[in-house]
Formats: sequence, C-alpha cells, structure tokens
Amino acid sequence: MCMDEPDKVEQFIRDAEALVDSTPVEHRADDLEMVILPDVAKATGGIVSIQRLLSAQCTVDIGCGSGAYAVARQRLGGSNLIIGVDSHSQPSESGPAKKLYGQIIPEDIRDLQVLKKIYDMHPDCVVGIGLPADINKHLMVFHEALGVQKGGFILLITDMAVEASERSGFRVFHGETPIDENICVYENT
Repeated sequence: MCMDEPDKVEQFIRDAEALVDSTPVEHRADDLEMVILPDVAKATGGIVSIQRLLSAQCTVDIGCGSGAYAVARQRLGGSNLIIGVDSHSQPSESGPAKKLYGQIIPEDIRDLQVLKKIYDMHPDCVVGIGLPADINKHLMVFHEALGVQKGGFILLITDMAVEASERSGFRVFHGETPIDENICVYENT
C-alpha cells in the first residue's frame, strides 16, 4: 500500500481501529493485568510497579479507548480517580469500563486546551498504552504541560520505536512482549 495517499492512510487507520475495537475489553484487560503490567514492573526494575500504578490518587488514561486499562486496574485493586482522554473512541455505555472513569474528555490530547484541563487536575500518574507514535512524541515534548505532581510519573507503553532525548527526562526500558517493547517513563522528582 502506498502510504502517500491520504485516503488510503485514513482507511488503514480506520481498519486498524476496527480490529482493536472488535477485541472484547475484558480480553484486553486480561492481557494488561496478567502480562503487560507485570512485564512493565519487571523491565523497569520496579520503578513502575503495579502497586505504584494502583496507589496513584489521580490517573489520566490517554487514549482510553474501550477502557481496558481501567478494567485491569480495578481488577488489581485500584479504586482511585481515573480520567480518560480519547478523541476517537470511548468505553461503551453498557460496558464494564464506563463507570470506572470519573470523567472522560472526548478530545485530542494534542490540543493545548486539553493539556490545560489535565494540568488543572494535578494528576500523579499519566498512562498511555499503544498510542500512535506522534501522540507519544507529543506527550514527551509537552510532558511538563501535563502538570504531573511531585513524586508522580508518566508511563508510555508502545510497540513502536521511540526516541527519548536526555533533555526530555524520559527513560526507555524494553519489555519482553511485542506490546511493551518500548516503555518510556518520566518521573517528576
């Protein structure tokens, strides 16, 4: 496929999103709970442990989609505030995840006004799992605009190659599964 043609690119993205959306949220939550989050804890040497994720008082889930992270988090015992941000898809009204979010912001994280909304919430944890490369790059560049509290952190999990400059403050770890091949962590110390 020639990716230079905008119509074909947009169709490719729609087809990929449809494939992900067709996997039940419970199955994606299973993967997070039993494979990905434990692997992240191992790969980061415990810097991002499951307990640290669960103890966050205010978590922002960038690209929340169907809510798999919220479901996995609840199953593991997390009960604090979680805010979802996703301009493309959101948890189903009848699905298990909708009630787990304190708020869902149906807007694009690349919009500076959305960053301001998140900043005003003073999250202590921002999570992005499987985001497109341009969103990860945006979050790495504008990480200070997210207003993560002292002691808080940003966790980006992706199967795509990432470039984290030393100036950005992000450290890159490598997981053992294809989904968490690159784990980017920023700690606000």
